[in-house]
Amino acid sequence: MDMTAMSATTEINSNSGMQKTQWASAISETQINQLNFAQQKNQVSPAERNSYFREEISSTQNEAFSSIFAGTPVLEVSDVDFGYVRSHRVLNDVNLTVPEATITGLIGPNGSGKTTLINLISDVYDLQSGKITVLGKPSTSCAGKIGIMHVGGNNDVPTFLTGMEYIMTMGRLYGVNIRRSRVRKLFARFGMAGAENRLIDSYSHGMKKKAQLCAAFLIRCPLTIVDETLNGIDIDAWYVCVEEFKSLREDGLSVLLCTHDFTLLQQVSDDIVLLHNGHMDKPLVTTDVERLFGGIAEWYQMQTLQEAS
Repeated sequence: MDMTAMSATTEINSNSGMQKTQWASAISETQINQLNFAQQKNQVSPAERNSYFREEISSTQNEAFSSIFAGTPVLEVSDVDFGYVRSHRVLNDVNLTVPEATITGLIGPNGSGKTTLINLISDVYDLQSGKITVLGKPSTSCAGKIGIMHVGGNNDVPTFLTGMEYIMTMGRLYGVNIRRSRVRKLFARFGMAGAENRLIDSYSHGMKKKAQLCAAFLIRCPLTIVDETLNGIDIDAWYVCVEEFKSLREDGLSVLLCTHDFTLLQQVSDDIVLLHNGHMDKPLVTTDVERLFGGIAEWYQMQTLQEAS
């Protein structure tokens, strides 16, 4: 899809216009960089190599959004089995579909395989059987990888960078042009005004998590995967996350939200799936769970007690 088609599709898909326009502007910027490079001498600097890298990423993003426009599910997990040792499977015939503009809650006891599944989706672990696609592309492909923002539950962020440098670096890796003013505004909303100019090494546990979440909310990939990242953040930041998750959905983007926070899921999720002892149930609409069982916690307790008996 060329830039003209991209712009036309952006106008048609007004519900997710902000995000698609943001990525389209990143592609446009890359084209300008490439033209500038063509006018320069043959000496190649690191910055010029980066412009070519951004062009490749933007091309992949363009292809990824073509899949969203065509109605392709953002995530499809089909018949996935996985085990760390041959004698024990962590995941057994797992199937999951996340459509566009959907927030899916992933719940289950500790050790049930939730993080293992997320690592398979994110291509951290190699698939042993089954199939995983992101935007219709294999999760191992560049098109699949660039469609995912994985926000883990740890604080694995580069402490030698400032918050601003971290966000801008992540944006460049994804080919997304992020304005510094937007970074400052979001940091302030998370109660970290001015901290974007400090080294991440000076951040508290909760601040490092907020920085990761800021990156996800600013880059706004087709699929954002959140794995227990909200543990340890303050209540004000929790409410900001609720607003941002809803904003992603309003822009036509999807979230796979792995958490034990059932209150959060009742606030934002469209459906929920239970992963227990390596087996995944079919998704249930969150409002139906509330109506029939009184809430996610009540339904979860009923399901786990039944399986235990």
